[in-house]
Amino acid sequence: MFEETTDNSPKLLYRFRSLNEGDEIFTERIIMRNELYFCSASKFNDPFDCRPVYDLDSTREEYEQYVQALFSRTLSNYPLDQRRELVADVMRDFDSGNKKLTKTESFLTGSMRDAIDGRGICCFSEDWSHILMWSHYAANHSGICLGFEATSFTPFFGRAQKIEYSKAIR
Repeated sequence: MFEETTDNSPKLLYRFRSLNEGDEIFTERIIMRNELYFCSASKFNDPFDCRPVYDLDSTREEYEQYVQALFSRTLSNYPLDQRRELVADVMRDFDSGNKKLTKTESFLTGSMRDAIDGRGICCFSEDWSHILMWSHYAANHSGICLGFEATSFTPFFGRAQKIEYSKAIR
């Protein structure tokens, strides 16, 4: 979560926008109607965005609990005995010491992709002066940057989650 700054001034989150033809309608909706557009991650210009990196460094019990919960959510239409067999299959992979966990990775990747694609995402920045943001999202510095107060008094923006980017690609 974003916190208020130490000098008690509100934390601001920024959204860079183009005013070019086709984009201006979404920018106008932000300003005039308080509407934000949430797009699918598949529409992002960075192919690595929203591609999770898995950290399978957990105890057997933690991992099994995670897989059971994941299968309960994503395979709720499967009979319980079939889900249990799938969990057992994944745990055999885990127990084999195979660090690649091919079956698990494949399932997790598909599950995460489905979960991400089923939701819209709206991105903000903590830095209004970020050169790349102006270049990419504000039409090569010819657009605008809108600031939004993000505090405990602004429920929507106050619940924003910071994204941690990985330097390594696996």
